[in-house]
Amino acid sequence: MFKSLIISLIVSSSSLCLADDFTATLEVLNCLQEARGESLEGKIAVYRTVYGRVESKRYPSSIEAVILAPKQFSWTNDITYSMDVLTYTEKDLIECVKAKEIAQKRGPNKFLHYYAHNLVEPVWANKYTEKKIIGNHTFLKGVK
Repeated sequence: MFKSLIISLIVSSSSLCLADDFTATLEVLNCLQEARGESLEGKIAVYRTVYGRVESKRYPSSIEAVILAPKQFSWTNDITYSMDVLTYTEKDLIECVKAKEIAQKRGPNKFLHYYAHNLVEPVWANKYTEKKIIGNHTFLKGVK
């Protein structure tokens, strides 16, 4: 059901669909939503975090399942609202596709979590031993 809702929303934004590849489209949507306003490096870091989760035993083993996992990415918690407010430019889309290509070459990073430190300071972030700030996001690894 959730997947079909996303597919229908993607189809309604046909310029976003990447060669009818649901997973690739979902990745770019995740970049557009999670890394909005970030530099290219920030966008790359978001992709690499997803790839790191795919390789981790603590998360699902597919990109699609990682992105759509409950309460992992804020934009997937209320998909209809998120898609309604999603505004992007051609430049944003091109940069997210470029970031995806670079991230695939670099592979996963070791940061499995991140948050927008200008918007929230989640309690759960305190349990991590290593933090790296890239733009408006703090990336986390190493549980205390």
